[in-house]
Amino acid sequence: MTALTAAGNRQFKVGTVSEVSLAASTTIYKGAGVCTNAAGFAVPASDTAALVTIGVAEETVDNSAGSAGDLTCKVRRGAVHLFDTDSDLGQASVNTSIAMWADDNALDVAANLTNDIVAGKVIEYVSSSQVWLEV
Repeated sequence: MTALTAAGNRQFKVGTVSEVSLAASTTIYKGAGVCTNAAGFAVPASDTAALVTIGVAEETVDNSAGSAGDLTCKVRRGAVHLFDTDSDLGQASVNTSIAMWADDNALDVAANLTNDIVAGKVIEYVSSSQVWLEV
């Protein structure tokens, strides 16, 4: 392959949606950061040990009275989303994977958290309270 010598169109994807089985006694709200627990079931993102980020919920699903796997939630992966943040995430955070889940709606830096669950890469700094995050 050779380097470009002129402008060209490159194919891209804006993220994909897949269905993930929910953990027992769990509710995930539309727009929430979503992780899987150690058993592989979806839970709201949080600063909880052993969670792995998988995306952002496309719908609200209430499995609060159900067992693990009774319901599924549509989760968007590989997209960029606007999230609330602690003021410690700033312009220097852009293009890093420094953003960690504080909860399913907010990000913070590892120094302020316990379990350091990586949320994704900060793509754009908006303000001291918001960033665009590639999840």
